[in-house]
Amino acid sequence: MFKNHYFKYYFSLIYLLFLFIVLLSRFYGIAIRPMHCDEANQAYKTGILLEKGVYKYDPHEHHGPLLYYATLPVFYLCKVYKFQDTTEAMYRSVPILFSLLIFLSLLPIKKYIGFPAFLVSSLLLSVSHAFFFYSRYYVHEIPFVLFSSLFIFFLWDYIHYQRILPIILAGVALSLAFVTKETSIIILFSTFLSSLIVLAYLSKTSHYLETTFFVENYSFSWVKGLKHIPIFLIVFFIPWFLFFSSFFTNGEGLLDFFRAYQTYFFRASGEGSSGIHDKPWWYYLQILIYFNKTVGPVWTEGFTVLLCSIGIVTSFYSAIKIFRQKRCTLREQEQSALCIFLFFSFFITFTILSLIPYKTPWNILYPLLGMILFAGIGFQALWQKFSKIWARFTLLIVLFIGTYYLSYQTYQGNFIYFADISNPYVYAHTSTSLVKMMDRIYQLSDILTKENQEPVVLVIDPINDYWPIPWYLRKIQKKGFWSKIPPTINGVPFLIVSPELSKEFEKVLTNKPYMKEIYTIRPGVFRYLYIQQSLWDKFIEIQSVQKK
Repeated sequence: MFKNHYFKYYFSLIYLLFLFIVLLSRFYGIAIRPMHCDEANQAYKTGILLEKGVYKYDPHEHHGPLLYYATLPVFYLCKVYKFQDTTEAMYRSVPILFSLLIFLSLLPIKKYIGFPAFLVSSLLLSVSHAFFFYSRYYVHEIPFVLFSSLFIFFLWDYIHYQRILPIILAGVALSLAFVTKETSIIILFSTFLSSLIVLAYLSKTSHYLETTFFVENYSFSWVKGLKHIPIFLIVFFIPWFLFFSSFFTNGEGLLDFFRAYQTYFFRASGEGSSGIHDKPWWYYLQILIYFNKTVGPVWTEGFTVLLCSIGIVTSFYSAIKIFRQKRCTLREQEQSALCIFLFFSFFITFTILSLIPYKTPWNILYPLLGMILFAGIGFQALWQKFSKIWARFTLLIVLFIGTYYLSYQTYQGNFIYFADISNPYVYAHTSTSLVKMMDRIYQLSDILTKENQEPVVLVIDPINDYWPIPWYLRKIQKKGFWSKIPPTINGVPFLIVSPELSKEFEKVLTNKPYMKEIYTIRPGVFRYLYIQQSLWDKFIEIQSVQKK
């Protein structure tokens, strides 16, 4: 007992140190990647909530409200109250903190999956390229993964013991998952099916338990379960109601939640403009196992997938073994039942996401968490199978090599190829060229400010494809966004024009001296930056003086 107490104490200290290192590594260089269009959109909506205190759920875009409200405490801690004063680091710190909670969410199932499995899963999660990349990405996916996984972990605890607290926590977690992202309906469906499967398994294997005491005290009571459903629904609807009603300020948001599914079912089918996101069914497997666009590294999380496969095979072998022997201990039943529950919860979701034509790489995160858990289980199975010192030493060497390779990929993906299309998790991403264009505008704007002139920027695009430009122009007060060439451009120092309008625009610019530069917004998308010639001449003059 005394030794066990000290072991828990030292483990807690070491695990907290591990989480601190994870936190520091994810904060390092947090702003080097340009803001993705989706990030910029989310930031803009959060900016409205910050400045005006107004949020209205949009059933057509942007997903749920939780991300925006969760960002407000960061602004208040930084003493920032205006959108123009916000930074990339402030927004991206939110998913980083949620990603840290994903590690802590594994603690409730540690005693079921085993201590070695927990350690290896935590290690692989920390070096996963996908999780590291999107933990620094201001979109909804990381909090969605957190609350979805908490839902299934708490639900497992309820299935196991039928206590009131786990069903309350499961209801809150599922509610927050829906408040984060509408695709939670897939998680709910997958978990419902996996619950039925594991309950059938527990019912059958309860007859094989070696101690009859546990059969009487461990059987699932459907009567008790039905009594707990109202509690589950009440705790589910409280957060759901608060967030979608914008805390009692937008009752229409409650109806919009249901209307949103018409949009998302249509989008999932790949119809209309959503077709540009259509991918084959093996897309997610490809980015996990082998991804290479001829230039750049070969990307793979194959080490995790390999250990995951071993974990799945050994888990189902253990379950089959119970049926063949017709006897088992409570511990054996618990472990095999949990593995069955986790397998169907995560991999039914993975199957559905793979079959849906509409695909984006960040959707892989939730199934990948399941793969990481089974990778830990797989390593633990090997550890238990090979008990000799030389064999376990070999396993540790293999784990070190695999972890090192995953870490190296994560470093490359987040600090070298962070905006490069060769990176599997870079998706329609903003080019560093756009950042250079914005640096140019702000650099020249300083000249105007010193001359008591206010910078003005007009952005002209026939299909209103502006993002993420509005984010980068947040510090400039006078700006306008047009779908056609405005009636007058006299005295406007900066004009950002789509190539589709360039010929027409050149005619308008006759006898109006402007200097033109071209920049890449994202792969295959370009914009011209027109700079008033007189301003450009002043800039060149200042630059030449500074070089002397």
